[in-house]
Amino acid sequence: MLYVYVPTELDRLKSVRGVSSRAPLVEEALREFIERNQAEK
Repeated sequence: MLYVYVPTELDRLKSVRGVSSRAPLVEEALREFIERNQAEK
């Protein structure tokens, strides 16, 4: 079910932040995910 909620949430965040595409949001989320995983090691 994740595939249903992720695009909806990304579009909401895109609107809130005033960006024209999902790419910056995905990049930010991926960067934070990697940083958190590295910090746990």
